[in-house]
Amino acid sequence: MGELKYLYLVGVVSLILFSCSRGSYQSEGPKKELMLAASKQAPSGIMVLMLYKDSSFVFRNSGIRTARNYTGLYEINSDTLSLAFDVRNPSAIGEKLLIKKENLTFLDRAGSMQIDTSSVGFLSGIGTNFKIEL
Repeated sequence: MGELKYLYLVGVVSLILFSCSRGSYQSEGPKKELMLAASKQAPSGIMVLMLYKDSSFVFRNSGIRTARNYTGLYEINSDTLSLAFDVRNPSAIGEKLLIKKENLTFLDRAGSMQIDTSSVGFLSGIGTNFKIEL
């Protein structure tokens, strides 16, 4: 049963990532290199966080009727991910997350997001200061 739930989650994340137009995630210009994708299935929809190599990120909160994109810059210090939103902080995600082997755990609120390691080279692109909590 757990494997079926995981496959469903991967399918939904893939659908969101690949079905949206290019312009909804990034501005015109060269394509950004994705470093990490993480997601969380919620009763009202799905949340997806995408970190790019240029230190920018997109957080997409997709509900039943609406979807919103929040953008900004991120910084990684050791095992902590800090998000700085461009306009406003969404209530669904915090600004500080602990990077673990399989998920990002919110430090300033309850919950976590599962890391999609099947499609991104996250650990190789972060740098030498990165350590992972087991």
